[in-house]
Amino acid sequence: MNHSLLKYRDIIQWIHDRYNKTVDVDNISAALHDVSYDDVTKTFTYKCIDADEGFHKLFQTDNTSLASLLYENIFPETKENKFNWGALIGHVGRFGSISSFYAYSPNTHKWYSIMAISPEMNKTLLLFYDITEEKNLEIAKNIQRNSASSA
Repeated sequence: MNHSLLKYRDIIQWIHDRYNKTVDVDNISAALHDVSYDDVTKTFTYKCIDADEGFHKLFQTDNTSLASLLYENIFPETKENKFNWGALIGHVGRFGSISSFYAYSPNTHKWYSIMAISPEMNKTLLLFYDITEEKNLEIAKNIQRNSASSA
């Protein structure tokens, strides 16, 4: 874990303990972001400033590409899925909230459980956990259940 993320290790462990005890904390990938709000345009912007090795591996990034990283490219919008990453990351960082959700990336062909938390003002820590295997089992069960009920 990089230097700026190390100071948040306790937060990552707390989130693990509080929200998802079945997840090994060492399998959680993390990225830290600076956030800002433009009062004129009423929009948030974010810039990834640090990420751990797990994050780099998941999303095929390195430290030189973090500043230009856009989640909109990793998790592109579809007609069914309209999501504003800037608003989520910015809101969490500005107001000190917590948000958790699931997202599918067609680029990596994986499902992720994602938690956004503000460890300090104007910072958002995103935590990613690959849940593809669990999600595929859930989808298979739903297909099987729907097949059985329509037979």
